[in-house]
Amino acid sequence: MRRTEQILIRMMILASVALAIVQLGLAKDPVDFYLAMAAKVENPPLDIPATGSEASQTYTLSLKAVPNAPVKVWQNGVQLADLSQGEKLIKVRAGEILLDGRGIGQSIRVQILPRDANLKEPHSSVLSLNGNTQNVKVSP
Repeated sequence: MRRTEQILIRMMILASVALAIVQLGLAKDPVDFYLAMAAKVENPPLDIPATGSEASQTYTLSLKAVPNAPVKVWQNGVQLADLSQGEKLIKVRAGEILLDGRGIGQSIRVQILPRDANLKEPHSSVLSLNGNTQNVKVSP
C-alpha cells in the first residue's frame, strides 16, 4: 500500500510540473491569438506587390475611437495599435488596415485622419463599428 501511495504522489508532482510548464509556454493571451487567426481567415491580407519606393514607404494616420474602446488596428496580420487610450498616430504601409471591434458591446465610431498629404486614400472619415470589423484602404 505504501509503495502505491509513493507512486501516486510522484505522478501528481510530475503532472503539476508539466501543467506549470505548459501554462508558462502559453503565456500569450489565447483570445488575442484567436482573434488574429480569425482576422486572417475572414479578411485575408491582399498580397499585392508594391512597386519601387512604395514597398518601403510608410504613411501616418491618426485614429481615434469615440468613446474610447479597445478597437484593435491590424495590417498584414500584425497588430499596430489599440485605441483604448484615445487618439493614436500609427505608421502604415500601402494596402489595407483592419479595424477590429469584435467583442465590444457598444457602437464605436472611429475617426480616421490621414497625416500625409500624398495619400489618396483613406480620406478623412468616421467609420462605425458595431461589434464587427471594417477594412480601410491605404493608397498613395
